[in-house]
Amino acid sequence: MKSVGEWAVAATLLSETGPAKQRSKAGSVMQSCFAWGSILGALVVMVVQPAFGWRAVFLVGVLPALIVLYIRRNVKLQNPEYPLARKAKKQSFRTAFFLSSLILS
Repeated sequence: MKSVGEWAVAATLLSETGPAKQRSKAGSVMQSCFAWGSILGALVVMVVQPAFGWRAVFLVGVLPALIVLYIRRNVKLQNPEYPLARKAKKQSFRTAFFLSSLILS
């Protein structure tokens, strides 16, 4: 579920903020990387699972999540139509933290 939501947001960001001449090419590369990611995941399972067990596969899966987190935190919005994006980002983090603390308590 998470990857589908991430894909939709990334596709929207790419189509709205990318250079007009490169949008179609960037969209094609993004779509094909989804398939390449599935192939890479299968290769990771073939290599990691026999040597370290199935739990290690999940640990390897954390690495792309950390990369995505780094990218999302460092993407700068260049569009002047979003002056409140930084404030909204802080507010959404506070809301998520509050909701997670309610769920965990």
